[in-house]
Amino acid sequence: MSKLIEGYLDYCIDDFTEYFDEYVEKVLKKNKKYKKVEDEIHKLKDEYPNVTAFIENKKKPNLTQKDKEAIDKLFRLEGILKNHEILEAYKLGLKEGTVLSYKTEIPKG
Repeated sequence: MSKLIEGYLDYCIDDFTEYFDEYVEKVLKKNKKYKKVEDEIHKLKDEYPNVTAFIENKKKPNLTQKDKEAIDKLFRLEGILKNHEILEAYKLGLKEGTVLSYKTEIPKG
């Protein structure tokens, strides 16, 4: 069974990843808490251009103390977003597992 699952995931990982990303985006875009954190991240990046340069370009510009605090806050907020995404992945797995168990149930009798 393990080889079958590994083979399937190896073969279909791009499709699964695309499906999962679309699912999470669709579900999380409706989540007000997620959207609020996402908006706060965008606001921080707009307010602190050095932070954006540091994060996206991997450059080390001259960072002020406020920039460093913004980076710290940004990483914490991104962690919150990731936790929301992990929870949705878990719930999707439960849902798909339940559907699969009903489809593969051996009739009694």
